[in-house]
Amino acid sequence: MRNPFFGLSMGIVLVSFHYLACAQEGLPRDAGPSIEISGFKISTVQKKLDDAAAAGYRATMAWAKQQTWKQELPPKLYRGGLRMHLEKVATPPETYAYRLITGGPANVPKMQKQMNEAGAAGYHLIPAGWFPLERDVMEMGAGLTYVAVLEKAPGQPKPCQFLILGAGKSAALEKQITQASAEGFQTEETTVTVQGDHIAVMSKELKQ
Repeated sequence: MRNPFFGLSMGIVLVSFHYLACAQEGLPRDAGPSIEISGFKISTVQKKLDDAAAAGYRATMAWAKQQTWKQELPPKLYRGGLRMHLEKVATPPETYAYRLITGGPANVPKMQKQMNEAGAAGYHLIPAGWFPLERDVMEMGAGLTYVAVLEKAPGQPKPCQFLILGAGKSAALEKQITQASAEGFQTEETTVTVQGDHIAVMSKELKQ
């Protein structure tokens, strides 16, 4: 005898799977006070971040996954290489805005230029918003890239200037940091890559 609830159960499963797939591609319709977005492409994460920010969410944390295990969940449901945690703190239209800026070790000067262009518009680095990322995690090929998560608060935030310092030894980097500090810069983040490179990201507010 056919189970009368079998068809209903399968329907629920299919609807649930479709909903989860849609939620992974955009902002869930019943998103709570905190959400997590992720993706294997910077452009994908930027789009999700824009959608979430427009709904009143603010990024509180960003981090990189170090393995690409797509078999974790069905297609379109796996967790991306770049992840962000957000909290709902703003009321539209007074919302936060974000820019994701990336660049490899050879493109740090260009990355600093892009960050300063954003800084002139009032964007600031979020806490722990700078970190190295293995390119293969984001399906970008082999090598290393850096990710900077910049945030612009509602209203008229002060412009700022960024400075990215790098050295092969920590002592050399500390010397650069001391010199930059004397010019008014404050250390935002410091990282050490697997290749042994020491990086510091510094910033200072500018007069409007």
